[in-house]
Amino acid sequence: MSNGFDFFEGTATENSATPRVTVRSGGQLVLTQAAVDKLGEGVTHVQLGFNAETKAVGIRPAPEEGKGRYLLRAQKNSASRLIDGKRFFAHQGVKLDKVRRYDVEEFGGGIIGFHMTETSEPEAAAEPEAAGEPDAAETTVPDAAETTAPAAAEADVPKTAKKAAKSAGGRRGASAAA
Repeated sequence: MSNGFDFFEGTATENSATPRVTVRSGGQLVLTQAAVDKLGEGVTHVQLGFNAETKAVGIRPAPEEGKGRYLLRAQKNSASRLIDGKRFFAHQGVKLDKVRRYDVEEFGGGIIGFHMTETSEPEAAAEPEAAGEPDAAETTVPDAAETTAPAAAEADVPKTAKKAAKSAGGRRGASAAA
């Protein structure tokens, strides 16, 4: 503490020396630099595979003219890489409800990946969603909920009217006619 203040220094940052993949609820895969290094030098595109029996996701370098290639996108201010796997997970019927982190395994034949049944617990705890921290509804400040609740209820009225207008005809004038 400094002068009575307890400063928040953020959550633990991911150690990029550990090969891990984070799967976000929107379908993005985030590979640490160590995971990218396991794919080989100079890899810019990958292919994703799924083993429905073992619930394993495989990642391999994509051939130059291969179909289903995913770009390993660089992130600003980070050594990790992104893969937009939204369509991949939808195609496989995999539901993503929250952020999860997995330790990378080598499956052989140049394929790395992870089993979706085995999360990396210490790292998963760094994400508020994964750690089970209380959400805003569970965290209350005395009197704050009472003073903001009426304003929030009033703010919802126009949204409800807009939704009713859209379902009535999809035009702005539909609410005036009703």
